[in-house]
Amino acid sequence: MDEFAETLAELAELGGEGQIDHKDDHERWRLYSNTLANLDDLRLRLLFQAVGWEDDPAIALSVVLRVLEVIPTADRTSWIHRLADDRSRDYASARAHDISILESLTEPSMDVEPGYVEQEWSEWLQIRLATLSRDARILTHLANSGSTKRIRRTASEHLGK
Repeated sequence: MDEFAETLAELAELGGEGQIDHKDDHERWRLYSNTLANLDDLRLRLLFQAVGWEDDPAIALSVVLRVLEVIPTADRTSWIHRLADDRSRDYASARAHDISILESLTEPSMDVEPGYVEQEWSEWLQIRLATLSRDARILTHLANSGSTKRIRRTASEHLGK
């Protein structure tokens, strides 16, 4: 058994799952999803190893994007570098940037400059902020200047609560 298969078998065992076919994309994704729902230090370390060996770039990227939201900022770069191709690394880097902005916007002193939404905030970040923010300034800005109707509507509804 190779290292990838051994790592997946260990993740499956930790999750109380039986044997998985490590060659089946659907089974690997199910295992990764279950692992992400129950992360601890050991599972995170094993997942880090598995992502580096994952041969499906879409699956690897999906795992990394989800992990980026729950790990400390200092660890994000190493996860991004586990991705095999430049396009995935660029996408994950952009998401890490968005997550940093999202985290910084929890600080009460953050001022939202006019036009900042359109220039710097991805749609992912805007919908997250429209859903999660409690800052009336941000919600008002998104309700007026969000890049999609969904973002503007969500921010307006959240502002009205």
